[in-house]
Amino acid sequence: MLAILTRLSVLTLARIGGAGAVLLATLVIARGFGADATAAYALAVSASGVLAVLMLAGFQAFAQILTAEYAARGQDGLLRGLVRAGLRNLLLACLPVGAGALLVLGMPDAVPGLSAGALRTQVVLAVCLIAPGVALTLFNGAVLTGLQRPGEAQIADSLGRPLLILSFVALLALAAPGASAGWILAGLAVAVWSAAAVQGYFLCRALRARPAPAVSDSRRWWSMAPPWLTIALIWEYVIELHLLLASLIAAPAEIALLHVCFRFRVLAGFGVRSIYLVFQPKILAAQAREDRAAARHLIGLTNGLSVGYALAAFAGLWLVGPFFLSLFGPEFAGGLPLLLVLCGTFLLRAVFGPALSVLSGAGRQREIVVILVLSLPLSAGLMFALYPALGIVAAGIAYTASTGFAAGAMWWTARRRLGIDCAVWGARAG
Repeated sequence: MLAILTRLSVLTLARIGGAGAVLLATLVIARGFGADATAAYALAVSASGVLAVLMLAGFQAFAQILTAEYAARGQDGLLRGLVRAGLRNLLLACLPVGAGALLVLGMPDAVPGLSAGALRTQVVLAVCLIAPGVALTLFNGAVLTGLQRPGEAQIADSLGRPLLILSFVALLALAAPGASAGWILAGLAVAVWSAAAVQGYFLCRALRARPAPAVSDSRRWWSMAPPWLTIALIWEYVIELHLLLASLIAAPAEIALLHVCFRFRVLAGFGVRSIYLVFQPKILAAQAREDRAAARHLIGLTNGLSVGYALAAFAGLWLVGPFFLSLFGPEFAGGLPLLLVLCGTFLLRAVFGPALSVLSGAGRQREIVVILVLSLPLSAGLMFALYPALGIVAAGIAYTASTGFAAGAMWWTARRRLGIDCAVWGARAG
């Protein structure tokens, strides 16, 4: 048990360190290269992440589950078949990605959040180079985690890649201040593919220890793909989707501010993730034993700690947020309202509890998909409607409102379908 906790602590610290390195890299880009370069970097990262999920058709979302199942049952042929299918999806997706890049380049007024001209071309080319590398790290990392190799799965991507990016932009700022954003994007591509190469080596080594001819179970895999693709895209990449939506109406300086505020939100969010990491397995185990009293107690404890952390994080950002935002430059100094609106998601998710995990554990992925699909047009509608009056703060309101809607709808679904009340008031009432 001590070894497991130590490993979890190391991985959590690595992810926190990686998030901190990403924030510092953003600071260097903003101070050394300006808001336009920061916006280009933000859109390249966001578009690459979303595109990577689409290129894999959702296979990375369930690869960990199936890999663990195949490894436990000694079904090495199915494991190799799954890896081959995921990589085939990635290769086949390269053609439509190239066609989409040509389409975007032919629509110069489609993305106001990105400056026209050479920078637009550089971002589009960078996304085409980076997205396959991101897809490889997502899929290979999921398979390695399923093989109980979380260190090999996460260290290179969670810590190594951010540190490479930070080192590159810091050296670039010292050696060539004011250089083109294309150099930053080139460094990003090198960092992504370096992490992918390290992970690929670890995966090849793990598969060599399990020799077997590849066996396909494509009917099962493709039946799982649509709901898991939707969940991964709209829930796990909701920040990237909102940045891309905002780029359709907002100026580069506003996109840069939104990206910086999201980086603070991600870094502060590791507290809630750590709480869930500790208590979610215990909640699921109590559900499996049909021990409702224990499950209610654990949910209540999780919610109490999460709400307490959310309030503390919100208060801390309210106090120190103006100072840290001012470090990025004068364009970011007035971003406190946006930052606080974004961090309202901590409190909303904490209040409604771990309903997503409860529904997933009960096999209710399709209900989750419906909720997430409904939340996206809600967010887009709010953003486009409020932007003329509120500016980029409208993106924060849309993000928080759609997150609150999804969290509340999942709580209601878990309560109605499973009889489990995950919210703060439900746990206390029980």
